Amino acid sequence: MTVTTAERGAARVVSWDRQERRNAWDLETMTAIADAVEEAGSDEQVRCVVLRGAGEHFSAGDDLQSAIEADSAAWAATIEGFQRMTRVVLASPVPVVAAVDGVCVGGALEFAASCDLRLCTDRVRLLTPEIRIGLVMSNAGTLFLPEVLGETAARTNPGAGICVGRKLDSVDWRVIRITDAPIERMDEAVELPLGEIGELIVRGPQVSPRYVTRIEANAQFKIADQNTLWHRTGDIGYFDDQNRFWYCGRKSQRVETAAGPLFTECVEGMFNRHPDVEISALVGLGRAGDQLPVIAVKFRPAVRVGRYSGAGAFADFTRLAATVIPASIICDWMEFEEMPVDVRHNSKINREFLREGVSIGILAEPNLFHPEFVARARQAS
Repeated sequence: MTVTTAERGAARVVSWDRQERRNAWDLETMTAIADAVEEAGSDEQVRCVVLRGAGEHFSAGDDLQSAIEADSAAWAATIEGFQRMTRVVLASPVPVVAAVDGVCVGGALEFAASCDLRLCTDRVRLLTPEIRIGLVMSNAGTLFLPEVLGETAARTNPGAGICVGRKLDSVDWRVIRITDAPIERMDEAVELPLGEIGELIVRGPQVSPRYVTRIEANAQFKIADQNTLWHRTGDIGYFDDQNRFWYCGRKSQRVETAAGPLFTECVEGMFNRHPDVEISALVGLGRAGDQLPVIAVKFRPAVRVGRYSGAGAFADFTRLAATVIPASIICDWMEFEEMPVDVRHNSKINREFLREGVSIGILAEPNLFHPEFVARARQAS
């Protein structure tokens, strides 16, 4: 067994040893880690859980070699095992500390971010290289990163987006003006200056030259540039003066109001600061260019469902909304007990499905919402 436990006074140390893979986790290892944390939480003698990788590294995250060899059912089981680790840590009745040394990469960084505390050596390397090849968070631990990353958190909280870092040397990237239309050649794209929000495009050896099964998508996502191709990621954001990319949301999920676009990460970053809010999601009602923004909110478990209602809640959130939503735009909100998530990742909010739920909710209780929202919901139905 690669996972062992040891007692250190009132602390239980959970260690994993797959040093030949830089402590990357396969399903067996992730299951054993989750089991060990659960067991420690149920032991009244344990006051703290410490998580560590054997040898020189915390973990290289998911064992991608195992992923390559897995079929769809095995990969789904692996993702569920990974998400269970995070759920177990978040639900632990005792503090969980990540003792981080060496590499802490990808999913391992998400996992460490979900712990109550991280103790790092001066050798630590915190990386999210999966974003360079089009992979995204698989257990939603990325959502915790703004809370633990100091300088960038101070900018994320007021709505600046999420800093995902600098690019690898082998990748070229640019930010271009947002458009939903195909771009056939690179000379048709408009590159934007630092600080201006647009769509991220990338090229490099990691980028596939074409879609094989979704041939129709090539026109929408590939841009010819002499003898190379750029890939349109669909991610919206901007470069700062340190050439770091700040993620502001998905292009397809932006809300196009009469006063200009609103981006999910920028708006939600403000609402997620509210002490009673567990997570929020921005959706828009109506046609692009004249949409009305609605904030879907899931409150923390300690908050009684229904404590907030209609105009009262809106008044409580007005100060936050005013910093990221133009005063000329009508905004409202709606409470959800659970956020719908997409079937691929079981962690990304399914805003398209959520938009339908918002419309249904407004029609069901129209007296709680601004008349404009009721009218838009009726038009959409």
